[in-house]
Amino acid sequence: MNFTETHSKSVPSSIEEEFRSVVLNQQYPCLGAKAAFNTNVYRMGYYNELGSTEAAETMAPDLHNFIAERETLDSNFTTFVAIFEQPRSMEEKRFEKLLWQQLSVLHRLDDQPWDSSVSHDPDSKEFGFSFAKTAFFIIGLHANSSRLARRFTNPALVFNLHSQFDILKAEGKYQKMRKVIRERDQSLQGQINPMAADFGTITEARQYSGRKVSSAWKCPFLHQDNRDE
Repeated sequence: MNFTETHSKSVPSSIEEEFRSVVLNQQYPCLGAKAAFNTNVYRMGYYNELGSTEAAETMAPDLHNFIAERETLDSNFTTFVAIFEQPRSMEEKRFEKLLWQQLSVLHRLDDQPWDSSVSHDPDSKEFGFSFAKTAFFIIGLHANSSRLARRFTNPALVFNLHSQFDILKAEGKYQKMRKVIRERDQSLQGQINPMAADFGTITEARQYSGRKVSSAWKCPFLHQDNRDE
């Protein structure tokens, strides 16, 4: 990887290779992830338990380093992957709960303003998760995901920079890339992802966990200014 060491525990080589094999598999739909892993411009951290304060405290400096280091890279596609030791097996609702718990704890450790390019309201169509004044689109993976492209032995959170999508849109490449990704995902799964939505038309929070949710679903995330003291 073209990055310095993380503050996390060393990622077991078997787990990193397994994750690489998932992303670089010919059937894997996400072209951006493939580009990042093909050129080794990704960063990976290994943490104890998904949803824990301990994991957030270790992940925070790793994310800071990732944000700083990616500015030095000549690539539109870089990504940060957080992989967790535990829990290895859980239902989709449990994973979704722990995902938002992890992001909430990480948010509480963040001493910088929310990225002004996105909203901090998870019900807003302009929502994006922010850390260190940088907007991210989060992709959750775990062993029991109903989406084949979201399955991995360990629970994992992938932090994709929102700015990458902005660059693609500015270059007129976003629509074509989105079309190809959806076609590949449908080919892999056998059906269109019901949670897939264009950015800016519905809150992206509905897509983070990979679970199919109803129109009545409410995101549990609260921006810190709105938390009960």
